[in-house]
Amino acid sequence: MTTGLMLACCVALFLEIINFEWLHSHITTKAMPEAAWWLTLGTTGLMLLLVLRAYRQQKIVENQLRYHASFEALVSAMSTRFINLDLSAVDDEINRAIGVIGQFMGVDRSYLFLFSEDHKTASCTHEWCGKDIAPQREFLRHVACDHFPYALGQTLQGEVVYVPQVKALGPEAAQEKREWLREEIQSLVTVPILRTGQVIGLVGFDSIHRPRQWTDDTISLLRIIGEMFSGAIGRAQSERDLQVRERAMASAANGIIILDAQQAGNPVIYVNKAFERISGYDAHEVVGQHSEILLNILANESSRQTLCQVMQEHRQAHVTLEGTRKDGTPFWSELSVSPVLNEAGQVTHCIGIQNDITEKKLAQQTQTKLEYKLRQTQKLEAVGTLASGMAHDFNNLITAILGHVDVAQKQIDKDHAAKPSLQMIQRVAQQACGVTDSLLMFAKKPPAKKQAVNLCEFVPDIMRLLARLFPASIEVEVSVLPQSPLWVWGNPTEIQQVVMNLTLNARDAMPQGGTLHVIIQETKNNPPQAQIQVTDTGAGMSQQTQSKMFDPFFTTKLRSEGTGLGLAVVRGIVINLQGEIHVQSELGQGTTMTLTMPVASPSQLPLHPQTPTASESNLAKLASSKSDNEGSQSKQPLILVAEDNQFVAEIVATTLEDANWRTILCVTGSEVSQKIKEHGNAIHLAVLDLDLPGVPGMQCLELLRQTHRDIPAVLISGNPKRFDIMPPIPNTQFLAKPFPMSQLQQIVAQMLESSKPIER
Repeated sequence: MTTGLMLACCVALFLEIINFEWLHSHITTKAMPEAAWWLTLGTTGLMLLLVLRAYRQQKIVENQLRYHASFEALVSAMSTRFINLDLSAVDDEINRAIGVIGQFMGVDRSYLFLFSEDHKTASCTHEWCGKDIAPQREFLRHVACDHFPYALGQTLQGEVVYVPQVKALGPEAAQEKREWLREEIQSLVTVPILRTGQVIGLVGFDSIHRPRQWTDDTISLLRIIGEMFSGAIGRAQSERDLQVRERAMASAANGIIILDAQQAGNPVIYVNKAFERISGYDAHEVVGQHSEILLNILANESSRQTLCQVMQEHRQAHVTLEGTRKDGTPFWSELSVSPVLNEAGQVTHCIGIQNDITEKKLAQQTQTKLEYKLRQTQKLEAVGTLASGMAHDFNNLITAILGHVDVAQKQIDKDHAAKPSLQMIQRVAQQACGVTDSLLMFAKKPPAKKQAVNLCEFVPDIMRLLARLFPASIEVEVSVLPQSPLWVWGNPTEIQQVVMNLTLNARDAMPQGGTLHVIIQETKNNPPQAQIQVTDTGAGMSQQTQSKMFDPFFTTKLRSEGTGLGLAVVRGIVINLQGEIHVQSELGQGTTMTLTMPVASPSQLPLHPQTPTASESNLAKLASSKSDNEGSQSKQPLILVAEDNQFVAEIVATTLEDANWRTILCVTGSEVSQKIKEHGNAIHLAVLDLDLPGVPGMQCLELLRQTHRDIPAVLISGNPKRFDIMPPIPNTQFLAKPFPMSQLQQIVAQMLESSKPIER
């Protein structure tokens, strides 16, 4: 071999080591034809070249194996880092991973896209860029998949997109080619990211500075990286979903309880904040405990049995339960219980959704109470309406009784044996008037007029009337401490109501017997006050009961035994009397109710019986002149009496005639009209009942005053409320039945005297 040939072989060997393909292409194409090149090289040189080429191929394979091994090691290390990775670090770790892989592969950009649920758009969520490469992430949000139909279409089918030469792409990828060339991308590869068989995204690598080729082994490793990212993204999404569910459960307005149905006792494994609020128990007091703790929270046996049966049967149910909070207050909840099944259809857990209906229940209870109170009020109003209707007839009867008692008392001596009985009849009749007044009081009628009441006589009289209402096991003591009368200014019926309520309540507090002591006394205050004290040796009251005892409709008795209005009425009466009521009581120690009210002023006290009033003096004069005028009856005043009740009409006429007045008696409004026509101006005064049949009393008065407009009149009625709504009428007096006949005589005498009747 010549020296030139040997030199050529050495050069060829060097070039072969560098790149056999480059040598072959450049020498054969430029220097000489291939056949001439092989002849010049010779057999020996050719053998050397073949040996060197084989050596080079071996080195290439070794380099590829080392690259693949390093890539595998890198992927393995990354997989280890992604295992049990904290949720907050997933995004940072993905960014780091695509950067490390991009640098290892020698690319210029690596990135990760995620598809929307409907696979219509894709967004770049992670990106790494090499030196001098502008990031594109901000411009790749919600990219329409139909903008890259070729590449993203293959990706959505789970295929790898490998483009070693972008400029070599065919017309089927025209849109992608145009876009990638605009971004100066020369080569790229993307692998799909799959989760549960569905494509959720892709991871891609772009080469911008020069074209790149990737082997099948490298692409396989890239698939593994896609799976690694899929697992990380899936776990992160699952944890986020779990955290959202936990936050939602914790923030839910309804209570949530989860039981482990596979462990003995079905222990509680979770309760949320709403359960803590509803039950009053903290989570650490319940979680880990057997489900029996839920039964202990329930307030009644029925609720316990219902919940116990539901938990034992592991069935779906909806129940309403009543419970007791940790602080002892009641609560109500609607509980929906459902079993949780595994893939095999076995019950693993039970979940309960608790809806707090306490406010609703309390509102229903309040509504029920209000409805009951309304019914009670309606009953009382009905009684009041009935009493109003009865008042006229009832008071007519009492008026007649009191009138005849007055007449009888005047016709007998003071020492007559019947005198005490007549006085008792008078007191009982007056007490009977209080029955209608009490009913009218509950019907919210205006209070009756006040007068001076001597407690020293009035209270003992009431207690004598109530004596039959007390059993023999209760000893009743009445102590009157003042030596002289103790006057107060009030309505006798109301004071009677107070004494009755206090003493009967004391009786009810002593079902096994005891002592009831009523004391009437005058306090030493300045000014002094009248005091009624009612003390019993009964069961007493708790502080809670005392705080509510004066509330309307509050009662410790059964509904059939009381309305809860008694003490409320008592308090109202006491306030109306400008007094106070105090309670002293302890459980098992009895109760003392002390009523204190002002003493009546001297101007409110009744005149001494021996001191005649002006009217009484006039009556005396009229009575003394009766005998002198027996021959001149026509000179006496003529009084028209119109009353439809026969008993009242007769006693009124008798009373007026006893005072030496003449009377004309009518029982209907029509008769009044007729008498007015007959007697005209001869009538000096009229006593008219408002409820006359035919023509009412007011119309009779108007008819009478058409001819004699100044004629005085006394309007009477057995329904006192009639006067409360009537305006003042000149020269007219109102008189409610029942009334003493002496009062009628006084009123008539005063009106006749002030009107100075003219002789007719």
